Amino acid sequence: MTTSQASADLFAFARSYLERCRERIAGDTVQTDFQRLLHAVRTSAASGCFDSRSVAAAAGMSLRTAQRLSSEEGTSLAEQIDSARADLAQEALLDPRMSVASVARLAGYADCRSFRRAFRRWTDVTPSEFREGGSPSVEEH
Repeated sequence: MTTSQASADLFAFARSYLERCRERIAGDTVQTDFQRLLHAVRTSAASGCFDSRSVAAAAGMSLRTAQRLSSEEGTSLAEQIDSARADLAQEALLDPRMSVASVARLAGYADCRSFRRAFRRWTDVTPSEFREGGSPSVEEH
């Protein structure tokens, strides 16, 4: 596969993923501050942003407020961002045109080794094993 073909496949996947995210988000009624934060986490992840400060800013709040809201809900902002990464990676791995390296980059990882470790932590399987099975091995991350 050529580099230009790999880039085209990555772009096509990203476009379809963003469209699915928009459809899911459009159906949501954002009411509470925490729901607004979750919306910002998912929207930011869909556009490739996994930075806590940027996510908080996208939700229209300070980083400390985002962290406090998450804590009040029994989670953390980092866990929410990690969950969004896991969802994105699992969906991308279901597309056979996407290489594991491309999925790693899409999920915000600079190298495949870090991505593989994170993916195993999320699902208890490697990206290749997940791809062979074709579906998530865990219900919630």
